[in-house]
Amino acid sequence: MLDSLQVAILKRVAPRESPLFEDAYAGKSKLRTLLGASFLEEIRGKTVIDFGCGDGAEAVEMASLGADVIGLDIRERMLVLGRSRAETAHLSHCCEFTSRCARQADIVVSIDSF
Repeated sequence: MLDSLQVAILKRVAPRESPLFEDAYAGKSKLRTLLGASFLEEIRGKTVIDFGCGDGAEAVEMASLGADVIGLDIRERMLVLGRSRAETAHLSHCCEFTSRCARQADIVVSIDSF
């Protein structure tokens, strides 16, 4: 997430019509766009760790496609958002959000965490 100084600098150097200020994934699956449809098929029935899960959007999407997902983040505020998102989607049974994980996983994903 950008802080206010970073946003101010970007607004100064990037024109308003720049895609920088648009949601590049609006109306699209970020996972499908970045990793492809075959990835989404591959995760069904697998345990997936979403490292740096943020608000849990991708973790919940993977759970909705049949994966057992562990959203891993160090920010408790994000974990709370992820838990809420999973609960709203009725996926809490297969989508866990935590800051520590001792479980093994078949797949680890990390999107936008660095």
